[in-house]
Amino acid sequence: MDTTNTNSNSTNNITLILGSSSPRRIELVNKIDFINDIKIIKPNIDERILDCYFFINKEKLNIKEYPLKEAILKANSILSSVKKLENNEILLTLDTAIIFNNKIYNKPLNKEDAFNTLKEFSSNYHECITGYNIIYKDKNIKKSVTTKVYFNELNDELINKYINEINILDKAGSYAIQDDASYHLINKIEGSYYNVIGFPLEDIIEELKKILD
Repeated sequence: MDTTNTNSNSTNNITLILGSSSPRRIELVNKIDFINDIKIIKPNIDERILDCYFFINKEKLNIKEYPLKEAILKANSILSSVKKLENNEILLTLDTAIIFNNKIYNKPLNKEDAFNTLKEFSSNYHECITGYNIIYKDKNIKKSVTTKVYFNELNDELINKYINEINILDKAGSYAIQDDASYHLINKIEGSYYNVIGFPLEDIIEELKKILD
């Protein structure tokens, strides 16, 4: 279990435990300015197990429920390690999936795979769905947030330029919205920008304020 304090000078007695090792999520959780004590714990799970479960049972399951189910699995993993949250601790776990034509697009296997994915997304829209689980005292919030991402028509030259200049192999869906300023793959989005990065900041802040009120 990896545990790291990202902000040691707390000005209140609430500790938010983020169950993720994602650099982008760690950066965004630190934008929650009313909680100054943040702790990072990496869930001890093999996400491939749940991936396989969903693939085997895909005819019986709603694929859009996948991110929330995985967020809950991450929360359970952390709770099994820490045994019990302290009264001043909030646990937050998340998972994000990019879904198009009832299929989840994970990180590409190689540049060819990335090219094919971006070609499919061209002139279409896909959904970024983040499921998150917040646990605090007797409260257990389970929620999903969806953002629609509309792509421009992408020619082969632009796709090749993008996948050769950007490290797409660590990006689900073969792109990152924060890299788009110079490439203009995206025409528009409907919903939270931060959700496309994997952390629906506005929604999470609203829920945290509710439970701390």
